[in-house]
Amino acid sequence: MTHQTAMAELSDLTLDIDSYERRLDGDGNVKETAKLVKKGHLKRVEGGKFLYCEDYNEYYINGERQDQKSLKKITKERLNRKKKSRSKDLSFDITTPLEPQFREIYDIVDQGLSEKEIEGYPCFLLSATVNDNNTAGKIMDTLANYLFYIDTLSYQIVKVDFEPARLISKLFFKFKLLKMSISFAPYDSALWLPSHFHIDGRAKAAFFVGVNFEGEEFFKNPVINSGLDDSLFKSGH
Repeated sequence: MTHQTAMAELSDLTLDIDSYERRLDGDGNVKETAKLVKKGHLKRVEGGKFLYCEDYNEYYINGERQDQKSLKKITKERLNRKKKSRSKDLSFDITTPLEPQFREIYDIVDQGLSEKEIEGYPCFLLSATVNDNNTAGKIMDTLANYLFYIDTLSYQIVKVDFEPARLISKLFFKFKLLKMSISFAPYDSALWLPSHFHIDGRAKAAFFVGVNFEGEEFFKNPVINSGLDDSLFKSGH
C-alpha cells in the first residue's frame, strides 16, 4: 500500500511533539538551545485536505523550564512567524510534487538505489526538481526541490529531503542555505506516520551578522481516528 492510499484511511491524528531549536555561532558551536513540548492535531476535512493545529504546553531555554508568561509569549511569536512566512506543516501532502497535475512544474527522475540504507530500509531514490523553464519567478519562490527515499519492499516513503527551489531575500535577511528533511516510520503494516523533522539554516542578517540555526522535531505517541472535534481547529492555534 502506498503513502497516498494509506493516508486516505486516516481521518484524524494526534501526536506528542518535542521541538528543539539550536542557535549556532560561526564555527557551528551551540549558543542557545530552546525546547518546546507540543501536541499536534491533524484532521481530514471535506475534499480530502487536512487541517492542522498545535497546543504549546512547555517551554525550555538551555534546559531550564520557563514560566507561563514566557510560554504564552513564544506561542504568540511562533504562530505569527508561521502566518507571515506561510510555512508548511503536517497538513501539507509531501507527495504533491509527484501528482500528475504538477508534471509541467517538476522533473521527476528515478535516481536508482540508495548506496546505504535509510532509517534501516533499502530505498529507491526519486527526485522532483522544479523545471525553471516552465515556472514563473513568483511561483518559484513558493516551491521546493525534493528527494524521496522509498522503501523497496513496501513502497512507503521512508524519508524526504527538500529545500527551496530558490533562496529568497527578505528585508535585512538573506538565506545562504536552507535544508530540511522529514522521516516516516510504520504505525502498522499499512500506515506510516511522521517520526522526525530536521531543518538546517544559514543566513546573513543586517550589518553582515551571520544567523545560523538548526532545529528538529520528534513525533511520538500517535493516536489515530479518535474523532477530533472541529472546534479544536477554530481556536487560533
